[in-house]
Amino acid sequence: MPKSMETIFAKATGVGKSAVSIVRISGPLALKAIRCFSSNDLILSPRMAVLKDLFWQGQRLDRAIIIFFERNRSFTGEDTVEVHLHGSVAVVNSFLSALNSIHGLRPAGPGDFTRQSLYNGKMDLAEVEGLASLINSETIHQKVQAEKLFYGDFTKIVQGWRFKLLNIKANLEAAVDFVEEDIEINFHRDVNEKLKMVINEISK
Repeated sequence: MPKSMETIFAKATGVGKSAVSIVRISGPLALKAIRCFSSNDLILSPRMAVLKDLFWQGQRLDRAIIIFFERNRSFTGEDTVEVHLHGSVAVVNSFLSALNSIHGLRPAGPGDFTRQSLYNGKMDLAEVEGLASLINSETIHQKVQAEKLFYGDFTKIVQGWRFKLLNIKANLEAAVDFVEEDIEINFHRDVNEKLKMVINEISK
C-alpha cells in the first residue's frame, strides 16, 4: 500500500500525564477504526465533537471526545479522527495498543502526518520546512521567520520570481524564434534589468 494511502495513528500531545491527551488517526480506515470502539453505532458529523464511551474487548477504555475531519479539509488531506482522552498513561497506552491491533493501521513515525499532507497537496516543501522550524522555534524571531514559510508567504514570493523569469525567457525565445519578423526587444529593459531585479530580490 502506498504510504499516502496508509492509515496511521499517534499521540498528538506531549509525553507523560496530563488532563487531556489527543490521539490522531489519519487515513482511509480512520472512521472504521474508531467505530471498532463503539459497536459501530458511532455517528460523526465533520468538525462536530461527540462525547462517547470507548470499549475494547468488553472493557471500557475511557469516555472520550471524538472529532472527525473529512478528507481534503483536514491537515493531512485524509479522513482524520482526533480522540480526546483523559491523560492517564494507562488510558492512552491501552488505546494505542488497541489501535495497533486493528488490521490496516500502523503507528505513525516521525513526520508521517506531515508526509501525508505533502503527498495530498495540502502543503508544499517550503511549508513543511516552515512547520518543522515553527515547532522547534525558541524565540519570537525564529517563530516569525518560521511562520513566513509555514503560512505560504515564501511560496508566494518564489511564485513571483518564477513568473518574472518566465517572462524574461519568453522575450528571449521570441527574439530567437522570430528574428526575421522584426520583433523589437529591448534587451537592457526587458532582460538585463528584470534579471538584475530578480537576482537582487533573491539575494535579500
